[in-house]
Amino acid sequence: MSKVFLNEIDFSKDSKTIYFYPEDEIKNTDESMDQFCEKLNQIIDGHIFLNKLNPDDVEKEEALKIMEYQCDEVSKCVDILNGNPSSRDEVSRRIVRDLYDLCYAALILNAYKMDIAM
Repeated sequence: MSKVFLNEIDFSKDSKTIYFYPEDEIKNTDESMDQFCEKLNQIIDGHIFLNKLNPDDVEKEEALKIMEYQCDEVSKCVDILNGNPSSRDEVSRRIVRDLYDLCYAALILNAYKMDIAM
């Protein structure tokens, strides 16, 4: 359950009806139970990962600065590669590290946007 879903619940009422899509129905079959368990595992994996995105470590403004810096670094690497194709392996390693930081910052910003990490 997301924070958005929980915020939509009117706790002054005794109950809430939740509607599911037909594809979310759990049937009394091994296949259906396996699909349900797979969906639960995906939810768990998402929550575990999102919990690692600690906003105390990286604030929104810092994540934006990381993104800007890493975009510039990747651009510089591409320029180096264009000028010297023999340095491809070294440039590739640098770009991978830069892209890792870029992706992490993007995930932090997405967590802030979704109000998960606040």
